[in-house]
Amino acid sequence: MATIDTDTDNNIDMDTGIPPCVVIAGPTASGKSALALSIAALIGGEIVNADSMQVYRDLPVLTAIPDAADRQAVPHHGYAMIDGADRHSMARWLDDTRGRVAGIRARGRVPMLVGGTGMYLRAAMEGIAPLPDVPGAIRQQATAMLAEMGGAGFRAELRLHDPVLADRLDDGDSQRLIRGMEVFMATGQPLSQWQDTRPEGMIPGSFLCIKVEPPRDILYSRINRRFPQMLEQGAIDEAKAIASRQLDPSLPLMKAVGLPPILAMLEGSMTHDEMVELACRDTRRLAKRQMTWFRNQYRAEATLDGNETAQFLESFLPKILP
Repeated sequence: MATIDTDTDNNIDMDTGIPPCVVIAGPTASGKSALALSIAALIGGEIVNADSMQVYRDLPVLTAIPDAADRQAVPHHGYAMIDGADRHSMARWLDDTRGRVAGIRARGRVPMLVGGTGMYLRAAMEGIAPLPDVPGAIRQQATAMLAEMGGAGFRAELRLHDPVLADRLDDGDSQRLIRGMEVFMATGQPLSQWQDTRPEGMIPGSFLCIKVEPPRDILYSRINRRFPQMLEQGAIDEAKAIASRQLDPSLPLMKAVGLPPILAMLEGSMTHDEMVELACRDTRRLAKRQMTWFRNQYRAEATLDGNETAQFLESFLPKILP
């Protein structure tokens, strides 16, 4: 049921005496949220969001934001904070999260970062390279360029200024393509060079990392069951509300897994069954990418399958927590 890295220290920062920040990571639908609730209840934890889509308030069902009962049972922070018309960033998330973790520790509680966005978790533990602020007018100009040139042409243009970044991206990665172009337009320096500067802003203290990784067949089965349940719980109404706002399709929220197929169905270009099939496929692909990232980029002190009982956790946690 669980594996433990016995070579890892139990993570108290010996210089500051700060207890570790617990990190619970894993792919979508793996059971991270339920596990986090159980552990938080046992260790006096407060949960901090580490999912790039769950910062937005517009799609609580489709992005699987913890419901009101869960948030009442254990304090949750950083969920449903941002309007979908905004472009939230990793740097902004890190600034907010650093303050939230400090507040939780000041209350004598245990901060717990929970989510599936690996780059956010890496930023928390390692910091990020300082990046410049880009005026909104330049961002709009870069966005208009992409719309006019298309992904391939825009990426070719970006390659003239930042070949390192352009070669890392594909033609459909509009958010990162725009980011690369706007940074160059604003500063005259390639984003890839900015990213090579020394990281900063990491959360103080150490981290105790847990990975939730069910067997792949079980995870995919959960995904195939969960999406139809989301539709019954109001995901289509959420998509209708988003469609009525006519937001810029390049916004991060518009890339939320499951949203494009629902919007296509609402426009009449896809049947209901086709929409469900495509959304489940896209979610499985996301889960596969997340599993690959965590396997290669995230060192966990313990790996769980997400089905642990409260009794198991009571006996298990002392083995990894100081």
